[in-house]
Amino acid sequence: MSRRPFPARHPPSPLVTVPRSGAREHCRRGVPECHDRAVGEPGKAPAGWYDDGAGSLRYWDGDSWTEHTSAIATATAAATATATPGEPPSEARRSNAYGIGALTAALVGFVLIRLPFEIPAFVGVALLLVGLVIAIIAIVVIGREWRAVTALVVSIIGLATSIIAFTIGALSVIPATLDEMSGGVPTSDVQQPTVEPEPESTAEPDEIEDPVKGDFPGMIAPTSPGVPFGQTMSWEDGVTMTVTPPEPYVPTEFATGGGANNVVFALTITNGSPGPINLLTYSQVTSAGQPGSIVYDVLDSGEEISAEPSGVLEPGQSVTWREAWAVADPNAITLLDSPTVDHVEVTFTNEQ
Repeated sequence: MSRRPFPARHPPSPLVTVPRSGAREHCRRGVPECHDRAVGEPGKAPAGWYDDGAGSLRYWDGDSWTEHTSAIATATAAATATATPGEPPSEARRSNAYGIGALTAALVGFVLIRLPFEIPAFVGVALLLVGLVIAIIAIVVIGREWRAVTALVVSIIGLATSIIAFTIGALSVIPATLDEMSGGVPTSDVQQPTVEPEPESTAEPDEIEDPVKGDFPGMIAPTSPGVPFGQTMSWEDGVTMTVTPPEPYVPTEFATGGGANNVVFALTITNGSPGPINLLTYSQVTSAGQPGSIVYDVLDSGEEISAEPSGVLEPGQSVTWREAWAVADPNAITLLDSPTVDHVEVTFTNEQ
């Protein structure tokens, strides 16, 4: 069956759809109203598929007929979907965008989780999650587009790999952490200390240890825990110390410290031991239950008040210095001191 040729001077009248009041109206060439409402140049129909009058659809490019023909049933759908040959539908473009985005995120994330660094690994996990979500959306909304399916598979494999690596790392760290918390000894090997009751003392009264010596093992004990001001205290190695009774003291203008009741003591240490001793004194004064405040001063003679001695004191030598204190009650004073760090501290007092 031969196709009827088209007139040479005038193109066949294409079928044009013109919207008017919500209805669809078909018109053919020769009706001026139809050409005025058509899209494009007046008097010409827009490009698209039209009935060529011979039982087929032929593509009109806007200026002339082309050689492209199709059956009416299949070409009608193509003419409705697009007006320009070769232009991809909007659904296809959106499918490509979803697929490309999902695949890109999945591949980059998979590479980052393989790097031996924490921050890139965390970023890679995040990208894998993004790729997984986009791939699922693309498959559900658009369909099984190959890029989206590939991204879905890559994301699942990458996330599974990350979970396995994290689990293995955590299992290897937990035992070491438990050992560190238990002091490096396995918990099962830690033995609880046992407390044994102290045996009762069976010593006779004469054999009970001197409290002055027993309270300070390894230190040189005094002959008594304390003496009044003005008396000499002796230690077992022969070292002695004397503190004079307190006397009123008037600080000079150069003094530091002081109060309403200021007193001064003279302290003397004599080395009666067979060897030298390293002096290191630190006086502590209380008065009527309150701590005293030391007063530092320099007299016109050049004497420094409250300048404690230090250094080596040879056998047979003595050293004397004075200390001034601000106290609450001059008649209730207690001074605690010792010649060296090896000697037990003792008290000097005027309290009754």
